Amino acid sequence: LQLGVIVLPSQKDYFTELLAVSDYATLNALLEILGLPRITFLGVSATCGYAKEPVGPVCALCGLSTYKGGLDNSTCTPCPSNSSTVTIGNLNSSNCACDVPFYLREGTVRGSGNCLACPNGSWCPGNEMIVPCPINADSPDLSDDVEDCVCKYGYEYWTNLGNQSYPDDAETLAVLARANSFGYNTSVGW
Repeated sequence: LQLGVIVLPSQKDYFTELLAVSDYATLNALLEILGLPRITFLGVSATCGYAKEPVGPVCALCGLSTYKGGLDNSTCTPCPSNSSTVTIGNLNSSNCACDVPFYLREGTVRGSGNCLACPNGSWCPGNEMIVPCPINADSPDLSDDVEDCVCKYGYEYWTNLGNQSYPDDAETLAVLARANSFGYNTSVGW
């Protein structure tokens, strides 16, 4: 005679606290010594955000930087390159955000594998954003802080630019427009 226990996904959290995966063999050995029937654990298909663990028939939440959206016994899928999650039990790749210092390619969606390295002349503070360095400043690739932006050759850093004016050329106007789109007040220094 063998006793079976069915673990439904809704009971998973409670049941795994009650009995860890590594305790199956110990519990069955103890039951055998006591002359009691062994327990067989029958896993029910894993639900979204859960995956069947390779060690036993228990469905566990997908870990950090993984996701699973199907009702099956497959394992969780890792996030695309240069992205991760901050939670567990993620249902789809849209929970995978670009890591710092990477940014999301314009016109693409989160989790699509379009996280690009922050190029020189900009900094990527997180939230999948890319921010240009201030006028006449540059930064190395993979910068993640405005402090990485340093004055170009021939320019000095001023802490109070006051009513600083900028050259009226097409390149400067384009950079100022881009800076304004990120919420910078381009009439003062950084």
